[in-house]
Amino acid sequence: MTDKKEKILLLSCCAPCSCAVIKTLAEQKKNFAVVFYNPNIRPYAEYIKRRGENERVCRLYGVPFIELEYDNERWCELTHGLENEPERGKRCSICFYMRLKRVMEYAKANGYTAVGSVLGVSRWKNLAQVNEAAYKAAVETDFPYIEIEGRKHGMQELRAALIKELNLYNQNYCGCKPLIKQEEKQMQKIIPQKLQKGDKIMVIAPSRGLKLIGQDCREIALKRFNDMGLTVEFAPNTTDENWNMQGCGSIEQRAADIMTAFKDKSVKAIFTVIGGFNSNQILAHLDYDVIKANPKIICGFSDITAVLDAISARTGLQTYYGPHFSSIGMKRGCEYTLDYLQKMLFTDSPVEVEPSAEWSDDLWFLDQEKRDFIKNEGFWNIHNGKAKGTIVGGNLCTYNLLLGTPYRPEFPKDTILMIEDACDTSDVVFDRNLQALCHQPDFANVKGIVIGRFQKGSKMSREMLEFIINNKPELKNIPVLANVDYGHTTPIITIPLGGTATLDNGKLTIEK
Repeated sequence: MTDKKEKILLLSCCAPCSCAVIKTLAEQKKNFAVVFYNPNIRPYAEYIKRRGENERVCRLYGVPFIELEYDNERWCELTHGLENEPERGKRCSICFYMRLKRVMEYAKANGYTAVGSVLGVSRWKNLAQVNEAAYKAAVETDFPYIEIEGRKHGMQELRAALIKELNLYNQNYCGCKPLIKQEEKQMQKIIPQKLQKGDKIMVIAPSRGLKLIGQDCREIALKRFNDMGLTVEFAPNTTDENWNMQGCGSIEQRAADIMTAFKDKSVKAIFTVIGGFNSNQILAHLDYDVIKANPKIICGFSDITAVLDAISARTGLQTYYGPHFSSIGMKRGCEYTLDYLQKMLFTDSPVEVEPSAEWSDDLWFLDQEKRDFIKNEGFWNIHNGKAKGTIVGGNLCTYNLLLGTPYRPEFPKDTILMIEDACDTSDVVFDRNLQALCHQPDFANVKGIVIGRFQKGSKMSREMLEFIINNKPELKNIPVLANVDYGHTTPIITIPLGGTATLDNGKLTIEK
């Protein structure tokens, strides 16, 4: 029976270290809560990832989750001069002591009876060093500390099983800034092999299902891929029959098809059928280690942003924001799209992006002959200037669904943000979604912005877009280029997410 007077506060550093302990204590019906106090973690985006995963585990087992302040400045003051200390050195002792003492003070003031921690669960940590810091803090705060088993008696095995079962974000470094270089070294960019004639591609449906695509569109797309020298295969669950009440396959079916495509050594590229609204449902069901071990091209746009960005964030694999399989089934007006797709996926040369001669925003898939083409007025050079950096982005509203999750790609140093949105995004919605990105701690790394052409339904004019951009002090000194051929109008270019873009006074060049 649980001692009703007992009330433990468990200090957790991350979900991988705490998951087995949380599960075990919850099953033992212990009266406890988890506290997240980790001002050592840098950068802040990494802190957000770890906090989100830890909170997810707590929700799963019905355990209260508490977050204390993120006082990284104080942590840096206390550890100043110890930047070159090795793992398990003096810096670690000070770090453990600072965090445990603060948690004990909080516990004492809020009715807890003892503090425990999982700071010594990882094999990279010295458990004796953690306990020494804990007992020192306990004496100074006059508050009990209890040692909680997290290594022996099958706990490490349970921990490893839960990390895999729950698909937990499992970081490569402790957290503090002196160890960031270790993570950067391990999370290197992976550029997939380019396509060549004779290669096979696989079509998957991580969002809306294949049944949505007309037979004429399928036939045209198949012929066009064949004309490129490619053979096409559909994933096992990408069928007309897999069509539920929301027009898609089950989460398990959709995730399984992605993994099938990556595991199949004969498949050299993956194309999505079409976009939709719910591909973020499958992110926790993908095996990112398998994907990383089998890098290959994956291409799609719109709602597929969630899949592309999650894969990039978790593996370092460069993904491609470009046409779906169904996009290639457009009978008229597809030449520009095909040209840029082949430039990006078959060659290694830098691509200078030129505006299309004309564009369309019609329901072409309903009538392939009745088309409405509009003369292209060219790019909108909202802010002149030069910038070069790593491409991050996709569909703006879908990218924003990843904020605060382990699936959101960070803005690395010198980022070129490439975004677009659909017809249901008005000027005010676009404005606030863009502002959400401006509030991200790493937005200072964004050195330029490229915006895809808006659909007619958004009613976004150049004047309104200039007002939105010029009304944001965060964008005052960076180049902004808009009305570029990508997004939900046609035709579109193919963009390597993780590749390099250069802005040069209204000109755009993309390198893979």
